Amino acid sequence: MSEADAQPLLAIDAGNTRIKWGVHDGRGWSMTGSGPTAESGTLHRAWHGATLAWRVREQPSAALEIPMTWPYAAIPVAALLMAWSLAASARRRWRGPPPA
Repeated sequence: MSEADAQPLLAIDAGNTRIKWGVHDGRGWSMTGSGPTAESGTLHRAWHGATLAWRVREQPSAALEIPMTWPYAAIPVAALLMAWSLAASARRRWRGPPPA
């Protein structure tokens, strides 16, 4: 396989305190980065919140008289917004601000 035909390779090293990643394009590492392992729990919280909201979808709130899905839906929405914010700040740190 020639260099032009090589597919990019994503390498991930998940350790106890840091997650390191890099993209190899066949000639060298085109992008690399790292972040604290603790930040990876954001997507887990989003999944857990979504399953919790689904399980209580038929349970009414006695005080608000609305399905409990609405209050519990805040968990995955907030977790996904946090993940998006972390990705945006990582992009700014590693690649600089987006072009104007």
